[in-house]
Amino acid sequence: MGWEIAFPLVFVAPKLLMIALLTMGVVFHVFCAVVMGLNRFVWAFCGCYPSVWATAMLLMPKTA
Repeated sequence: MGWEIAFPLVFVAPKLLMIALLTMGVVFHVFCAVVMGLNRFVWAFCGCYPSVWATAMLLMPKTA
C-alpha cells in the first residue's frame, strides 16, 4: 500500500530518482503478474507509465 501512496513522488523527484521509481514500479507489476499468473496484468497496469514519465519530464525544471 505504501508504494501506491508514494507513487506521485515521481512528479517532484529528481530525474535519476524518477527513473528508479518508475523502474521499480514496472518490476513490481511484472513480478505480480508472473506470481499470480495474470497474462494481461502487465499491459493494463504498466500502460500508464509512459504518460507518467512524459508528464514528469514536462514538470521537471529546465536547467542550463
